[in-house]
Amino acid sequence: SERAGFSAADPAQQADINHSFEPSPSPGREPWPMANLQCKSNVLRHFAQRVPKRPYATDNPGEGMWRQAKSYALKAKYVQPQDEMLWCMCFDCDHGGAYWAAEDGVLPLPNLKILNPDNGRGHLIYYLASPVPRTDAARRLPLNFLAKIERGLCCRLDADPQYVGLIVKNPLN
Repeated sequence: SERAGFSAADPAQQADINHSFEPSPSPGREPWPMANLQCKSNVLRHFAQRVPKRPYATDNPGEGMWRQAKSYALKAKYVQPQDEMLWCMCFDCDHGGAYWAAEDGVLPLPNLKILNPDNGRGHLIYYLASPVPRTDAARRLPLNFLAKIERGLCCRLDADPQYVGLIVKNPLN
């Protein structure tokens, strides 16, 4: 189903990319669910298809980033998920509870959770039901609406409000 301009993540469109990080469940919570492999492949295929032709990519953001061919960029640790067409909303959760952030905020589950195995921090990605253009010719109303949704989700997820979403941890690496 659709809600507030983005596609609510159903089990067929979710993936947890955790690289064997499995936190202990908090009291009163179910153990951390493992995603279905078929489900993961569909979500990751969608991510790979939507990455721009020459995205910014890097293995170490501290050393800078540069545009690369898509085939090389998809092998990097960090990649630019979108350019002039916004097809997802990316959030940086700088706290150890990134896996549970959507549940704690009483929000739809993200389509992708890309977590750091050492500390549980990570990026949460919500796919949009329809892409939103952000070119000079784009209409302002959809962009303003999307910005309000992003601000609300950022607050409820306790995500970093300064994160602009230019690059994300690459779920394919």
